[in-house]
Amino acid sequence: MKKLISLLLIIAVLISAFVIPVSAESTSVKTIYKTLRQYTNLAFYFHEKGYNEDASYYIKTENKKYLKAKFDDNGYDEGYIGENGKVSILRRYIFTIKKAQKVKVKNIKVNKGEIKRIPIPVYSKHGYEDYYNKDIVYSYSKKGIAKADMGFQVSKDLYSIYRSEDCGVYVKGLKYGKTKVTAKLKGTNFKLASFYVTVKYLRTSIKKKYKTVKLEYNPKGEVYKQECLLDAVLSNMHSGSKYYVKIKNTKIAKSSEHYSWSQCIQGYLGTYIRAKKLGKTTVTVYEKRGSSVSKVGSFKLKVKKAKLAEICDYLVTVSDEVGTDIINLSYGKTFNLKKCVKGVFLYNIKKSNYSITFKTKDSEYISVSKNGKVKCLTKDRVNTYVTFTIKFKDGSKFKSSSEFYLNDE
Repeated sequence: MKKLISLLLIIAVLISAFVIPVSAESTSVKTIYKTLRQYTNLAFYFHEKGYNEDASYYIKTENKKYLKAKFDDNGYDEGYIGENGKVSILRRYIFTIKKAQKVKVKNIKVNKGEIKRIPIPVYSKHGYEDYYNKDIVYSYSKKGIAKADMGFQVSKDLYSIYRSEDCGVYVKGLKYGKTKVTAKLKGTNFKLASFYVTVKYLRTSIKKKYKTVKLEYNPKGEVYKQECLLDAVLSNMHSGSKYYVKIKNTKIAKSSEHYSWSQCIQGYLGTYIRAKKLGKTTVTVYEKRGSSVSKVGSFKLKVKKAKLAEICDYLVTVSDEVGTDIINLSYGKTFNLKKCVKGVFLYNIKKSNYSITFKTKDSEYISVSKNGKVKCLTKDRVNTYVTFTIKFKDGSKFKSSSEFYLNDE
């Protein structure tokens, strides 16, 4: 059973630690070493075999001056000791806390009335708001020229923004001019970043790296790279303008409008280019401002065949529950996991194109045959996992797992 431990850092460079007691005897204590940045968060899960419903998990911090920890125990009172008052250490964590890290932000040029996003690569693996736990406050050398914001936002990358998120700096041009923006963490003197914003007229153009746009397509199902957002291809878009495309060969791709998360603040729908068939074609972009229409430019579009495993990846990403996530199973009962996996991921793919293997690390609680027949072997109420790997003839591979709730009423 997964448990969430959310760690909130407060100050300084020091070594601090906490332990997780539990009301069940532990034969050995594992020490885990972690490194954290000042003013940052770290959240992680732990899974313990033979979880005892009558026990209560909680944490004890040895040095509260440098480390603050919070334990989410799914409804149990924090600090409550389990049955018979027995307490033993389940895990010991030792943290090294380093100085806060600054963010490198390039100077930004933006059109008046426009919002421009600049990615922060160093935090691409973290949600920005999950990384620093303090609010960010901004000051400007000249007020009223621009407004800045930093955070975990929807990315304007080539792929659909519904499935591509990243952290970045957002700047909106208010009036022509230049200002220096300084970002600090609220309640501290720590300067997170500083950069200049210049608001001026900038001509809309196609970004150099998108002179050729590569998409993927597979007739067996949808994939990540099957479509791109036009906004990602363009730079310096103008407020009040509408942008549309003409595709030379409409058998290869089509254009459509979707409600775009990143464009809510700008008040219009996003235009997508979506692959329909393998091949090459040319896409021409136009800008309409009032009754005036002008050509922005053209780019080449290449559509190649996507691997079959990418169809499985797509299904997991666009759905919160794909049908293989959580399965209840009682003592002595069996479940056909292979049939379930085929129904969710392989319903449109021939048997000759793939093979499936199954595996479990908790063989004392559950068994799984090579044909995917899962059986509950215990009367205890525990959670466990069965992993499955699908290997396709095109050389691609998809791996996932199903969580089994054993004897869960």
